[in-house]
Amino acid sequence: MSLVLQAQELGIYARQIGSFDAKETKSQFDIQDPLIPFTLIAMGKQGSEEDYQNASKEYVDKDLIPPVRKATIYNELI
Repeated sequence: MSLVLQAQELGIYARQIGSFDAKETKSQFDIQDPLIPFTLIAMGKQGSEEDYQNASKEYVDKDLIPPVRKATIYNELI
């Protein structure tokens, strides 16, 4: 929460992501046991309307998909 609030104060947008492949994340970031990633936080500056209009249709379409919530990510690792 503190990270997200500080980012907002600095004009940086932060979005928590709970629906991701935890095994793949462990592999990509070389996260060793017993650590288990349970959330990701994407951070960045918000683009302009022109940036949005020029963005790849693939990214815009993906952004418009309603989020799907998982019951738990721990089942994949246990």
